[in-house]
Amino acid sequence: MAVELTDEQQRVLEECHGFVRGQTFVLLSKDTYRRMMGLESDAELAESLKAVERGLADVNAGRTRPYEDVLHELRS
Repeated sequence: MAVELTDEQQRVLEECHGFVRGQTFVLLSKDTYRRMMGLESDAELAESLKAVERGLADVNAGRTRPYEDVLHELRS
């Protein structure tokens, strides 16, 4: 999904150094996301964003497991 920010949203994001938190959302600039994830190349950024999209698709399709089950499996 391609979304464009309004001028006001872009201004607020810039004023807040690339991070805005609302009651129902978190908004990161691409540069802030890249720094947080330790991504150096455009290819790494693209792959990371694809992984996020795949993960959200899995959640929306119900392909999830309880955290406790996964943690128990990892500790076994």
